[in-house]
Amino acid sequence: MRKRYNLKLFLRAISLLMIALLMLSCAVSCKARPLGQTKLAKTEVGTVDKYPVLYEEFYFLAYNYYEAVKDGYENDPDGLKKAVWDYVNENIVANYAIMKLCETEGLVYDESELKDDVKEALELAIASDFGDSRSSYLKNQKAMGLTDHYVRFVTGVDVLYDRLANKYMETGVVPNTDEKILDYIKKNFAHTWHIAVFVDENDDRDAELAKANEALSKLNSGEMTMLDLMGSRYNEDLIPPSTEYDGYYFPKGVMEQWYEDAAFSLQIGNHSEVIMATGSNNNGEYVECFYIIERLATSEKEIRSNFDALSDEVSGSIIAEKMQSIKDSLKFEPNEFALSLNVLELEAPKNGIDYQLILVIALCLLLIAVIIISVILIRRIRRKRFHASISSPKK
Repeated sequence: MRKRYNLKLFLRAISLLMIALLMLSCAVSCKARPLGQTKLAKTEVGTVDKYPVLYEEFYFLAYNYYEAVKDGYENDPDGLKKAVWDYVNENIVANYAIMKLCETEGLVYDESELKDDVKEALELAIASDFGDSRSSYLKNQKAMGLTDHYVRFVTGVDVLYDRLANKYMETGVVPNTDEKILDYIKKNFAHTWHIAVFVDENDDRDAELAKANEALSKLNSGEMTMLDLMGSRYNEDLIPPSTEYDGYYFPKGVMEQWYEDAAFSLQIGNHSEVIMATGSNNNGEYVECFYIIERLATSEKEIRSNFDALSDEVSGSIIAEKMQSIKDSLKFEPNEFALSLNVLELEAPKNGIDYQLILVIALCLLLIAVIIISVILIRRIRRKRFHASISSPKK
């Protein structure tokens, strides 16, 4: 009876291991499974209010801004260092301002509570933006100076932001009837066209600036209209606004601050000078760019024909207005480690270990070992039984 019990025990162990392996294999097949953090990535560099700020976030902001503006500071490393520090100090508070505003409505950032929504959002992003390829997704993270943990953090903040928007809609903080939304858009949205000239990696900055100034000259002389320029060689924005709804309609707090400031400062029918800024090019890279913006009159007909898309921006505008006062009250307090860093020579943080994959491999090895041991023991048991049967006296 003892031998039979041992045999059943081993078979049961194999079955349980196979079930565990199957479950973990399903987890590993998930392209949005999390990676661990390295020591550098999770090192604290300071605080914003009560929130700890990690190196991975500091690096992402500093690295991308540095890459975007470094060519403009070729002979001024001190000026470049100050520009990067100023940018990080101004922008690193953004996520925490959202979190603090959400807390006023009882919505608290909780990594474990948000993980399912974050996983779903990342799976959709990998499928739509990276051809459902996890390796392409991770390569893009590396190229952008991102870590998997920081991507999940930002995605979690976005999920919380969406919940806040829904709550404001339910409570009437955000206009919740079509007529109220239409009235808000008319009063609070700007309507613009623009052309953009990007200073990409191998471009000559002076040549690109000259191109933008040439476009401005043609616009000022009346030789070309903004609509003409948008469809010409002067415009490097591959998706002109006119392909969506005859221009951009947007409220305050949605566009880049420099774009917003320029647009809302213009009288209807007027255009800006060449605006030097940093923004995303057609490859999603943060680069120096030159814009010319023209402000247009709002059209109720256009608003109504694109009502769903525009109404989605209303909540963003109202939340941004509420968030701005919170953002203005927040300040990044760097610690000694952050102050010791040279923002022009930061070490890139890496992703940590894929624990789920390692666990599956370990379970596979364990399962193989159990099967081998089981086979050996079964053979021994059968051999003993055989020898016992031939050695026992016949009746």
